[in-house]
Amino acid sequence: MENMRQKAERKRAASLKGETCGKAKLTDEQVLAIRSSSLAQRVLAKEYGISQSQVHRIKKGTQWSHI
Repeated sequence: MENMRQKAERKRAASLKGETCGKAKLTDEQVLAIRSSSLAQRVLAKEYGISQSQVHRIKKGTQWSHI
């Protein structure tokens, strides 16, 4: 716990969001394209190689909300 507290105090805690996260499958540009698209969620999911529920969360704004 002490290490975590010191890390936060010294602003060494990494806040990886979006493209900067090593596991991200999408770029910021792709997320914006998904949000503005009128295609069905299942079509977008297949096109971008992600789940339909992930497309839903992107469009709703609960995922990738920093953009």
